[in-house]
Amino acid sequence: MSLERLRVVEVPYFSFDGKTEWGQLVVVMDAVAPFVLNIFEELHDRQFPIYSMKPIEQFDGSDDASMEANNSSAFNYREIPGRG
Repeated sequence: MSLERLRVVEVPYFSFDGKTEWGQLVVVMDAVAPFVLNIFEELHDRQFPIYSMKPIEQFDGSDDASMEANNSSAFNYREIPGRG
C-alpha cells in the first residue's frame, strides 16, 4: 500500500475525566477513514472512556512507549528487516 493512501482522522473521544477530547488517528486506507470517524463518534456518544489518543510520532514511533502511556493509536510505520 502506498503512503499516499494514509489519512489522519480527527475524532472526538470521551476522556476518563468525563470531558470530550479530540484525538488523531492515522488510518491505513483513505477508504476506511469515514468509517473510523463514525465508530469513534458512536463510542463518544456512548461515553466509552479512552485514556489518550495521540499520534504515534509523539512516542518516537515506539509501540511500547505508546502502550505504557495507555495511548490508543492506529497505523505505525515500521521497516521490514532485511528489505529496503
